[in-house]
Amino acid sequence: MESRGSELGVEWLHLVERLAVCSRLLRAELDQRMATSDLNPSQFSILWACHHAQSGAGQSQLADLLAVSPAHVSGLVEQLRRRRLLTGHRPSADRRRQLWRLTPQGRELVESVLAAIRTWAEELDCRLPAGASRVLAQLAHQVSQAVQTVDVRTAAAGRKGAA
Repeated sequence: MESRGSELGVEWLHLVERLAVCSRLLRAELDQRMATSDLNPSQFSILWACHHAQSGAGQSQLADLLAVSPAHVSGLVEQLRRRRLLTGHRPSADRRRQLWRLTPQGRELVESVLAAIRTWAEELDCRLPAGASRVLAQLAHQVSQAVQTVDVRTAAAGRKGAA
């Protein structure tokens, strides 16, 4: 008879597999709706983050969001700046820091992509139980936090054991 720990491990493996498939399907659908905007997913993610940041988004914040290096974000930001979709400014409180905001053209592009996504999302939401997408988003956030917490504790324990 298998122990509960073994069963739990199998359940999580199945969950990770289902989430990976779901993620690929969702990403493909989003990419298809972004195709007319001439943006790749990383570029759109930067525009989307700046859309939500009232005072602007810093490059380290954007790097954390995309889970990429600051150097990679720097290249993406420069591409978007050259396309006149982003503009930089330095807050008076910290002149060393550069914050990025959408230009009017950037805002218009985000709104147009969002309109295409909204139609698809409404169709998808109709096929799910009421409130399912909200619950799924909350659970995904909680699982992400738990994974990061376990990873931090495991890494810390590994450093202690190595000493």
